[in-house]
Amino acid sequence: MDQRQRLTPQMAGGLASAAVLLLAVLALAAFVVRDAEEERITGEAAVDAIIGAVERQDISALLDRVMYLETPCSLAPLPDPVTNIEPPSCPAGAADSTMIPVFMTGSCESRWVTAEGVLATFAERLSDPQQVYAVVRMETPYNFIVAQYRIVFGRPGELAFPFSGHIAVFDGAIVQLATWCDGVREQFLTLEAAGGEPLFVSPDLEIESPIQAGGS
Repeated sequence: MDQRQRLTPQMAGGLASAAVLLLAVLALAAFVVRDAEEERITGEAAVDAIIGAVERQDISALLDRVMYLETPCSLAPLPDPVTNIEPPSCPAGAADSTMIPVFMTGSCESRWVTAEGVLATFAERLSDPQQVYAVVRMETPYNFIVAQYRIVFGRPGELAFPFSGHIAVFDGAIVQLATWCDGVREQFLTLEAAGGEPLFVSPDLEIESPIQAGGS
């Protein structure tokens, strides 16, 4: 007697459901593995997620973490005598000194951008592949921004490049994205000299920090 069975519609449906379930499990496993790899960087989930997004050039994920600050706009912007940062221009129809949401960015010198300019800021800064070289915990204000963590990044393998990227993180949110006019090593040492505690330093930096040199 022929023991072979015909594949019924019900059996085909069951196999299809099993295949979909298997794919979902595999995707979840890959997500968990990726998250575990990111968590091993600093142990701070939000910071590690930002690091992963920078190195994947995932602008959407970074934009989701942007925190806007409020500052008064100006109808005739002039640099602040203390910070040398110009206030943002008032949007059309807004009165002078109206509080508006802004984000701190800049190349070499800090400046404010409104929400309309944030996408272009991230797209420009992350247009090339990036590598995170250091993460510093820093509770004190630096460059007029209060943040708990500072992420130093730059082009992979180009430590001699005279510019470096800088992301400031506060309560899991990005409060600053900037380009500094110094290299990755110089920026890391500057942050450390200002009281920063290194949480992660890439071996590619090949430097001995004052903390490491002191043996503490």
